Amino acid sequence: MASNAKDVAKLAGVSMATVSRVVNGAENVSAETRARVLRAISQLDYRTNMHAAELGRKNIGRAKSHDMNKPFLAAVSEEQNSNSRTLWKDRQQKMLQLSVLKDRYSRVRREVDELSRELDRLKRTL
Repeated sequence: MASNAKDVAKLAGVSMATVSRVVNGAENVSAETRARVLRAISQLDYRTNMHAAELGRKNIGRAKSHDMNKPFLAAVSEEQNSNSRTLWKDRQQKMLQLSVLKDRYSRVRREVDELSRELDRLKRTL
């Protein structure tokens, strides 16, 4: 059975809102929490449910359902939906990659700061 955001939240010990913030690349998540959520996503092989994500969006510019019996409009609408799904998947993948990179950067920055403090201590002792 496919995992969902609720499973990720439970495994990471966070709320579903926090999972959403991490997946969408929000800045207001600590590096430690982001890392826990990303580990849970990886462990569960979580993938965004495109149908659920679409429910939350407005369908601006799409053909109305009563136009779907017109073959041309139905084909255009399906093409739009297909393109939207592809773009959404690409965006989600890039946002997850960005989150991982931000987490790595934070860890490296902390290590550099720690080494810099250690170097300052050593200079004072000489």
